[in-house]
Amino acid sequence: MALPARVFVAGSGVMGAGIAQSVAAAGIPVILYGRRDETLERAGESIDRALTRLVKTEKLEQNEAVEIRERIRRTSDIHEAARAEYVIETITERRDDKLALLSELDLICSPNAIFASNTSQFPITQLARARAAPRRDRVIGTHFMNPAPVMRLVEVARGVATSDETLATTVELIEYLGKEPIVCRDSQGFVTSRVLAAALQEGIRCYEEGLASAEDVDRMCRLAFNWPLGPLALADFAGLDTLLNIWDSMAESYGDRLKPPQSLRLLVAAEMLGRKSGRGYRDWTQKR
Repeated sequence: MALPARVFVAGSGVMGAGIAQSVAAAGIPVILYGRRDETLERAGESIDRALTRLVKTEKLEQNEAVEIRERIRRTSDIHEAARAEYVIETITERRDDKLALLSELDLICSPNAIFASNTSQFPITQLARARAAPRRDRVIGTHFMNPAPVMRLVEVARGVATSDETLATTVELIEYLGKEPIVCRDSQGFVTSRVLAAALQEGIRCYEEGLASAEDVDRMCRLAFNWPLGPLALADFAGLDTLLNIWDSMAESYGDRLKPPQSLRLLVAAEMLGRKSGRGYRDWTQKR
């Protein structure tokens, strides 16, 4: 299978920026799309900071960092997607928004373009409905982990209509990025989101029940399980509003066992969204 000559990343948030950096680091030109100039600017700054850290820690040469930056073109013009053979959708986890974006891209892109969604929860067979019926075989799930440039796993979800060729091209691309694709059956939340939801929710409930402080729940889990982050810190890092959207949706399929904790709803209602807002289960105001 031939690798795509150019990749279009739709969505310039944390995951979009990280995936664009990963693709560009492998030598493939990237078009990073965002609807607002300010989010594109933040994405560029995030990529610059990440590359600067790699240079300072001698994991990357300065000239390599420059080349990676030059391979990433930022744009607010969605019609530039017509230039790409492979599209990766990374926008917020709202089903209707994803369907609308993919439908718009289906009118712009080549009929042969592959559409990959970075969704962590929605079945790919549902999202494939955004494309015209003859092209639904070229829709697949590629769930990158956060932070995308660092984490090796990419969870690949094959929809009912996904073709062997689409799967093979996707697996080859992910391996070319230096990552490890693992294919799973299409379902709500796939594998990693379900396991992670159970772990994070139980950690949050231990805190809600007053068994230990948020800091100590995290510290115990880090020391006991050799995790880099405890469950409450990881929830804050992911974004509490993002987790609430995901877990509400997953609870529709799996019932009370994945129902979001009440404290999560209260924090989101108070706009305490985790690290990005400065406070969530933990205080990040001195660590931003």
